[in-house]
Amino acid sequence: MHTNNEWTELCDKIKQQFNLNAGINGVLFLIGIREMQFPLNNFNQAERLDLINLGCCTLLGAQGYCTKEGEDGSGWPIWEKTDKLSSISEEQKEEILKKEAINYFKDIL
Repeated sequence: MHTNNEWTELCDKIKQQFNLNAGINGVLFLIGIREMQFPLNNFNQAERLDLINLGCCTLLGAQGYCTKEGEDGSGWPIWEKTDKLSSISEEQKEEILKKEAINYFKDIL
């Protein structure tokens, strides 16, 4: 399990390096951008939500809560939730996302 210090350190690094709101959604947004290999641009609300969702699925996929099924016509990954996801609470989901985000960025930042 992650420590609060590791999460705080990650958020601080992201805020400093990318000038992003470094809460959970900011971290997920940045992961979505990295996964799509997009430059850090201005995105509209729908694009931001899509990128946050992609970041969420990427991290949950690392623990088997989602599976990547392929890509759509625009090159966006298609993720499916597994039955395993319905067995966890929102609090557990957030803890998993934080732990996996720390792991995701461990060798990057």
